[in-house]
Amino acid sequence: MGLRQVIGSSCLAALLGCASASPWGLSRKADLTKLGVPPSYARSARERDTTKILRYHALAIPARDIGAFSDTTKPNALAIYPVADEQESFYSPDMRKILAQLRRGYDLRVVIAATEGDVRHAIRTTPDLSLLILAGHGSRDTISLGAPNPSIEPLTTENEHRGIDLSDDDLWPELRRLRPDGTILLLSCLTGEGGRGAENLANRVREATGRRVIAAALDVNSLSIKSLAPFDARLIACSLGPLACVDATYVPE
Repeated sequence: MGLRQVIGSSCLAALLGCASASPWGLSRKADLTKLGVPPSYARSARERDTTKILRYHALAIPARDIGAFSDTTKPNALAIYPVADEQESFYSPDMRKILAQLRRGYDLRVVIAATEGDVRHAIRTTPDLSLLILAGHGSRDTISLGAPNPSIEPLTTENEHRGIDLSDDDLWPELRRLRPDGTILLLSCLTGEGGRGAENLANRVREATGRRVIAAALDVNSLSIKSLAPFDARLIACSLGPLACVDATYVPE
């Protein structure tokens, strides 16, 4: 599926302290106050898309950091999260802890993306990347950004631009902007399914970019960061419960 229960999949209502909540169909920034987003946050955000503002707030990204990047002496990292996430898998308290851990080792920029074009723009405008995280619900050949979970509802010709898949030849040059020793983490389920020799997204990204790729061969539940610089992590599958977890990490050679 796509980082199921994620890293602690909590419903948006619980996350924001609302009785009920749905990020879809938000038409005005004023609607965000009903979902727990302070008016001052919405006014200050350099973003017009109300659903994206909601997502940034769920990840505790300061409004001043939306659309901005501060480059210091730390290595640079870009984490891209999907606007479409009905399970709220990528917007849990555990995910905020992961971002806090990344900030200890990186100048971190977080971008909420709905389309492949959003991804290309984010990479172009974030210099000297050592780490790129592409998060979204996934299948063997796709990561969704602004479309439903592709393991349930595959992308179509009409919405192909709302995800990343094997055919995205215009994205590979952007990924090659990463430093030669950089790492691309596919924070998603199944993009490494089948392992070496399989036609999966992990192998395609590795072949197209030459960068180190970390992906999951199974449906996964959590991410464990082993080191920051150089970056290393494990994707963990616990489909049979917390006492039966396995390392589902796949790193193409």
